[in-house]
Order: sequence, then structure tokens, then C-alpha cells
Amino acid sequence: MVRADLAALRAAAHRHGATANDAILVAVAGALHQVLKTRGEHVGTLVMTVPVSGRRPGRGAALGNMVSPMLVAVPDRRRPGQRMARVAAQVRAHKAAASGPPPIAVLGWLFRPLAALGGYHWYMNHQRRFHTLVSHMRGPAGPVTFGGAEITSAIPAGVAEGGNITVYFEVLSYAGTLTLTAITDPSYFPDPGTLTGALRRELDQIIHQPAVPR
Repeated sequence: MVRADLAALRAAAHRHGATANDAILVAVAGALHQVLKTRGEHVGTLVMTVPVSGRRPGRGAALGNMVSPMLVAVPDRRRPGQRMARVAAQVRAHKAAASGPPPIAVLGWLFRPLAALGGYHWYMNHQRRFHTLVSHMRGPAGPVTFGGAEITSAIPAGVAEGGNITVYFEVLSYAGTLTLTAITDPSYFPDPGTLTGALRRELDQIIHQPAVPR
């Protein structure tokens, strides 16, 4: 788990025409590259899947899964500011191209029986579309209470079908603090401490990266 100041990260991203979400993807990719480097490995561009809500304002409290996966390729051989700008351009293009309800909302009648028959499990163990997943949930901007006690921090966590993804990330913003949780498969990713240290360095580098004139 790694924490960062949300306002500082957002300001750093805005200096390069990006968002805090774009900066998070760049930091995660940079940290994974650092871990791979310690193992003598290199994979070039990392592809991440990012859950994107398909709900639109004014739809009320409609139920059902309205989330689509968006694939984002994050380059590794550029400065953090340049990488954020590239990622921001990709995200804008993908979001502009995505229209209508998510596929799972339209084809739920097909996905459900396939999942029941083990099709989803098989796919997740054999997929080659992305390297990791980054899910960012926006929490309350100010502190909230529970039973009269103020909640001082919130840690995101998720349990899901990992398949051949050995590490994925849950991100939550709460009361001005951004918390990133790396969830790893200990059989294939035995060094989470190396990853969190690298992630902290990447976030610090992004926050202190000077703006480049455009």
C-alpha cells in the first residue's frame, strides 16, 4: 500500500495536460518496469485495463453492471511528463470512441451462461490482451464518520478472478489522500515490498516533475 497527496498529484498531471488517473497509470507502469529490471526482464510497453463506468447522468438508480474495460498502453522510454501526455491522449480517444451501453450490459444473456460453464475462468487464464488492471474509485472529498468516530484513512482492496494477472491495483481517493493497494499473487510475484518502494518513487518523481512548455 502506498499513499500520495491527491492535490499534488492532480496538479502535476494538469501541468502536462493529463489527469490524476493518467498519472496513476504512468506511476504503476514505471513501478512495474523497475521490478522487472531487478529481475533482468523487460517488456517494453505495458498494457493496462481500466474499468470505466458506462452510466450517464440522469439515469437515476438503474441497477446492473454498467462497466466496460478500457485498454491503455503505457510507454516506458520517455520522461514522466511525456508519458502522461501520451496516456492522456489515449484515454481521451478511447472515451470519445466508446458510445452506448457496455458490452456486458448488452450481451449479459451470453456472458452469464459462459461464466457458469467456466468460460470466464478459462479466458482469464489464457488472455494476452493486458498485463495488469488498475481500478480507481473516487471516495469522499472530506472526512466522514462511522458511529460518531471520524474515519482517518481508507484502504481499497478487491478480491476477483486474477487469471494469469499476477498483480493488480486498487486505488481510492479519500479526504485528499490517494491510496494505492497492490494485490499480488505470492506464487508468481514474491516481492511486493520492491513494488511498493518503486511505486512510491514513481509518484514522487511525477509530483516533482517540472512542466515542459508546449
